[in-house]
Amino acid sequence: MNVRHVALASALALSYPAAPADKFWRGELGFSSVLHDNFFQAPEDEPKFSVIEHVMAVKLAHDRRLTVGGITTLMNLERHVYNEFESGGRAAVGLNWERLEHRLESSLNYYWDRPSFDVGDVFDKASGLGVGARYSWRFVPEWQLGAEAEYGDESFERRPDNDNTAPSLGASIRYRGWDYGFSPELGLAWTERHTANPSSAYEELEYYLKVRALVAPAVYITARYRYRAREYLSDDMEASNFGRKDGRQELSLSAAVRLNPSTTLTIYYAFQDADSTRPTRVFKTNFLTLDLAFRM
Repeated sequence: MNVRHVALASALALSYPAAPADKFWRGELGFSSVLHDNFFQAPEDEPKFSVIEHVMAVKLAHDRRLTVGGITTLMNLERHVYNEFESGGRAAVGLNWERLEHRLESSLNYYWDRPSFDVGDVFDKASGLGVGARYSWRFVPEWQLGAEAEYGDESFERRPDNDNTAPSLGASIRYRGWDYGFSPELGLAWTERHTANPSSAYEELEYYLKVRALVAPAVYITARYRYRAREYLSDDMEASNFGRKDGRQELSLSAAVRLNPSTTLTIYYAFQDADSTRPTRVFKTNFLTLDLAFRM
């Protein structure tokens, strides 16, 4: 879904499974380096600007086992340091419930001083609060249905007219009947961003195909293609976004490698190709992350 700062699947997920029966707490210390190529989303014929980001994350999880299934409480604190901007951070909590073929994940997070360019097509520092819930039902051993809902409330330091709220709904279906951990998934999501400045408000539909594969006992691969169709909602004929429509394609690939029982290396790469009826919003970006997670 588009409101990625709301979902805690990546923000809170630890890189190893639940603790053994005689333990209830898990912990993880993570270090990431991130390259944001063409951060300001410049068109092809204009100079590009890249940003380097370093992240340190501390994650804790508490497992409570029930007669069938269990409940996991998750906590996460992150510090984000940028080579060109002031530092920021994120704090998050989550609660996951699992019973037989049912799983429910809920989350709440807050981030501050995050460099942003997407809303209003201008640079600013963003702070925001997000809530999210995701439900999955494995109604037969081979098939799994999913549904999720998210809501984000975001504010900006320099341009308060870009303050916004963004509700989002999504659904997915996943096949889990093949060997070797090979599992394809199809999904769609709807997001509507409401801004204080009506010119920046938009509605977006997202479609994606994701494939997961356990290619070796210690190597887990995920590939995803997604397409986002965005339509701006301004009815002011003088506004720069009047009648604007965007189409954004993204291809991403990630590999998680278990180096030893307590250390996991994750590499993530994404390429985005954005088209638009507004010529200055046609651009390409690259995103690369290297992450090391240490089990405590």
